[in-house]
Amino acid sequence: MKRISSLAAVPVLAAALLAAPRDDAHALVPDQVCVDNVVLTWDPPLTNTPRTLSFTATGRLSDCTSTAYSSGSYTESGTVVGATCTSLLYPGSATRTFVWTSGGSSVFSYNWNSTRLNGNIVYLAVGSINPGGVFGGDNAKEFITVPAPDPTACSGSGVSQLFGVGTLEIGL
Repeated sequence: MKRISSLAAVPVLAAALLAAPRDDAHALVPDQVCVDNVVLTWDPPLTNTPRTLSFTATGRLSDCTSTAYSSGSYTESGTVVGATCTSLLYPGSATRTFVWTSGGSSVFSYNWNSTRLNGNIVYLAVGSINPGGVFGGDNAKEFITVPAPDPTACSGSGVSQLFGVGTLEIGL
């Protein structure tokens, strides 16, 4: 039954991608597409016992299509109340700043959702780049896949890091 409900969420995520507002000037080619590698660090580690945890997401953007902004990075941190290895599937909203190595930054204000699919946690963030920075006013989406936490580690000392990979698209 859980597998069916997880797979049922995939069309919802796909619909969110298709429903994102588009500017006709950006309809065919995004302004920026990057490979997104992220490390999620939990303190204390995730376990099967609900508790308040601090997290840090440290990301590296590489192989970007814009020659002017070919790579970058970001760091985002926060607190999650009642977090467990199995409760990572919750929606929310946040702001993340992409810092481009060639100079400048892009502030991404977004809503996210997640689902489990084939042993992974799939995150989808959809929003826009705030005016005033690089790519200001563009719509954006970030799609990241993270292997689900190891159940054996979750029942013991916990999981302190998860590694994910995905894409960032700006100017959809």
